[in-house]
Amino acid sequence: MSDTKIVTGKFSRTLKTTAIATKSGIKHLGYLGAKQFSSTPDQLLQNHEEEIGKVLFKGLSQMRGTALKASQLLSLEADLLPEGIRNELSKSCYQVPPINKALVRKIFIQEFGQEASKLYQEFSGSAFAAASLGQVHKGKLPSGEEVAIKVQYPGVRESIDSDLKILSFVLSSLSLTTNYLPRKDVISTTLDEIEICLKDEVDYQKEAKNTQWFKENLNVINIRIPEVYDDYTSSRILTTEFLSGHHIDEWLATNPTQRQRNFAGQTIFNAFLYSAFELKALHADPHLGNYLFLDSGEVALLDFGCVKYLSDSFPTDIASLINAILREDQQSVFTSYKALDLFSEELSYDDYKESLYPVLSPMQEWIASPYQSKIFDFSKLTSPITIEPNKHQQAVKYLHGLQRDQMYFDRSYFGIYQLLKKMGAVVSTDNPWLGRSNVSFH
Repeated sequence: MSDTKIVTGKFSRTLKTTAIATKSGIKHLGYLGAKQFSSTPDQLLQNHEEEIGKVLFKGLSQMRGTALKASQLLSLEADLLPEGIRNELSKSCYQVPPINKALVRKIFIQEFGQEASKLYQEFSGSAFAAASLGQVHKGKLPSGEEVAIKVQYPGVRESIDSDLKILSFVLSSLSLTTNYLPRKDVISTTLDEIEICLKDEVDYQKEAKNTQWFKENLNVINIRIPEVYDDYTSSRILTTEFLSGHHIDEWLATNPTQRQRNFAGQTIFNAFLYSAFELKALHADPHLGNYLFLDSGEVALLDFGCVKYLSDSFPTDIASLINAILREDQQSVFTSYKALDLFSEELSYDDYKESLYPVLSPMQEWIASPYQSKIFDFSKLTSPITIEPNKHQQAVKYLHGLQRDQMYFDRSYFGIYQLLKKMGAVVSTDNPWLGRSNVSFH
């Protein structure tokens, strides 16, 4: 990893977003020209989407902060962006160039009044990992424990509000370079939630408390959550236990056996369900870089900056919905949708059956597919169903809105599905919440 210059300042960041939009537009014009003479239009479109994704990733990775966090979250939005773009944006999970050593030194002096080399027994000046809001260095405490030290990028807090405004511009420009028109309600809700999430994530002391809470409460076999060292943590520096392992692509490159894939996949599946339905809390930033596969066979969960504590009623309501889908009981499905406040009060069951069910049924089938039998092979999971624009317009007039709990649950739920598919894991979907037996995950 080599140092890179961060784009700071409102004017410079605005120029960067303009450049992203311009480059995307130029590539789109080239695609339209080549399309007329191509004998392989599907491959050409896939290549075009990947090129647009590369332009976005390069520009957003220089901006960091809100812009890069949006890149991570958008990589999970299957109904917003095509796969080629999402694949490139997913690199933001853990493939971002680090800031230079002088900036790191300055931040430590501001936070602790001394350089890192004097605070720790050992401190590596070169980052070994980088995320949207900070980069991670390896070190050793005076007491001898090996630690991971996350240092927040400068200017992140100050750029949140302005970045959200210019991000709207990027997304609007992006709609001109793909066949997918981003839905305004999804964009608005996504940006709103990014703002809430970011204002939580820039406080590393709050992340430390979240991490410790999950470590104490997520009692699922083979899940590992790092220890937090409060004496070496501030609002912009977080020190935790160092865990040695592989991110998903690195792990898959080691050619794990099917048994190892299944074992890790079962761990991830169990942890998600237990978090959502038992703890009523979500690790709400489920991008691939937050999973670490350890040599012991355990799976480590990292980065608890964005945690969603669900309302008391939501887990019960969402379980009722999924169970009704499994029973193919559309009257109960309709009742559950109403309980989740997804439909307007004026919508009748007859209108739902006539106008909405034909639109929503493919997505219902996709959601329920892993629970149709007690064992499910996620390598056979199909891609999420994208609602066609004309059908979306037909349905949207009945929708009351996208509730916050629902949005976080959907993102985490779909993110877990896609991770298990990438792993090729065969998983037991037996669980005590979604129409199956009283299996214990402890």
